[in-house]
Amino acid sequence: MQTSLRIDGALYREAKAAAASEGVTLTRFIESALRMRLRPVRPGSGLPVFDSGVRGEGNVIELIALAEREYSGEQLAKLESAGS
Repeated sequence: MQTSLRIDGALYREAKAAAASEGVTLTRFIESALRMRLRPVRPGSGLPVFDSGVRGEGNVIELIALAEREYSGEQLAKLESAGS
């Protein structure tokens, strides 16, 4: 189906550039965006959850101990400075 839409110029240019960077036509890019927006949201489907492979309750003390075992002193210092 063919249709005409009025789209803000800046938004159009941004969408066209994004489509080009993904190697798809603007039509395909917009269709994909509409499909994602119209897909029903199921409860609990917000963010993906990944299994880290680490077992335990994951409290702060256990996580600090794990980090100390896994990383050298220099690496751990970088992690600590990145967190602040």
